[in-house]
Amino acid sequence: MEQKVVMLEADAARASNSDSRLRQFSFYLDRNEINLDGRRFVHHWIAKPGLYGDRGRGSPNRQSVLDYYWARCLQEGSASDEPEVLQSYVLAHLTARSRSHGSRRVFLDACLGEGVRADGRNRESRQAMLEEALRRAKDERVSLLDFHQRSRAVLGRREYPAEARQIYNDLQQRLFPWQHDSRNPTGETAISIASEVWVRDLRLIGRRQGNELPKLVLDMFAYEARAALHRAYSAAWVAIAFALRGRGDLDDFSASFHAFWHLDLVVESDAGPLHLFHGTPIALHPVSGYFLATPTGAALTRELLERPTDPSRERFLNGLLIAVFDYASRHEDANASRRRV
Repeated sequence: MEQKVVMLEADAARASNSDSRLRQFSFYLDRNEINLDGRRFVHHWIAKPGLYGDRGRGSPNRQSVLDYYWARCLQEGSASDEPEVLQSYVLAHLTARSRSHGSRRVFLDACLGEGVRADGRNRESRQAMLEEALRRAKDERVSLLDFHQRSRAVLGRREYPAEARQIYNDLQQRLFPWQHDSRNPTGETAISIASEVWVRDLRLIGRRQGNELPKLVLDMFAYEARAALHRAYSAAWVAIAFALRGRGDLDDFSASFHAFWHLDLVVESDAGPLHLFHGTPIALHPVSGYFLATPTGAALTRELLERPTDPSRERFLNGLLIAVFDYASRHEDANASRRRV
């Protein structure tokens, strides 16, 4: 496995008409050649360890993702004019102090210790069984809305008590007291305010017995913090893919793959815009590795990228949904094994 450094630039001062302050941001990408159903190309990715900053771990890429996102927001003027943009930036920072296990009670995305290919050698392995399920159903189709709803039913919490809404609104107001002001505070000020509130609530509520509804609300915000980091990650990947394409590291096909795999995909449906995978880029969810490591998963992905029609997209979504069910089953088996130990 190799590593490549990509440098991006942003002018954080352009929106305020001050002197240009062109900044550079370094991203350290892991890279390896993959074979996608006969199409060989180099896959680039940002390593997950340290990306969320939880459990005291960090990485240079985490800070670059946050800083580049904010520099672009300053450059475009949304940092001062759009409260939801600043709120997203602040939430992304809270991942460093988030309830990572709690966020997964809202949307399951825990990595499993078994790896992807380690158990794929014998015909009775989970990976071989996933391939067989995908092969049998490779011509079946699932709509955007069905995929969105059914994947959420498998990976997400199904319902929330009505009583949690008031607690949620109260915490939101304390985290972002400037929401209805005519002008946003600076990013540093907003982060300081929210971090103080968040750390206090984690200490007073999150670590004590009882308080189940307030703890649920903390979990909800922890999940929103991860989704906010994914938005920053996606903004960085738009620029990273463009830079790699400009340097000749990606052709049209591999550029399409990286754009599809690494972005928080927002798609139009009859129900309006949908975050297809609930605010998570496919690349950052463990299901991606299981799916892409199967011959049928690779074939469905190649078909979608080469022929982005509704039938190709719906066959891909059906396959990915099968992999989602498989991942949820693997996760449950892993939990059962831990309970027996």
